Amino acid sequence: MMRRGARAAGRDTAIINTLSLAGFGWLPRTGGQQLTAELGSYGDLVVSYLPEQWPGSLAGLFDRGQLDALGTLVEAERARPRGDCRFAASSCAPWLRRRAASPQRG
Repeated sequence: MMRRGARAAGRDTAIINTLSLAGFGWLPRTGGQQLTAELGSYGDLVVSYLPEQWPGSLAGLFDRGQLDALGTLVEAERARPRGDCRFAASSCAPWLRRRAASPQRG
């Protein structure tokens, strides 16, 4: 049963990767023709789970040097240009292809 679910997820991921998508982040189910994610830019996605006021609650988890390094990393990532982006799970596609090609067990 789990293998069937994994194959179905792989097929769904392959289909998703062929679709045009506007924006970044989660895809709300709107039923519209154009798939539009909740966030308009990659920069917005980068900070979407970070505290609004930096460093916020992270101050209790990291020392000043670590927070500075994280802040620098976040700003560099926000500035990175994004062209042709893909669904995040596409990185597992080669694994799914190998599994689908192997003989079934049990």
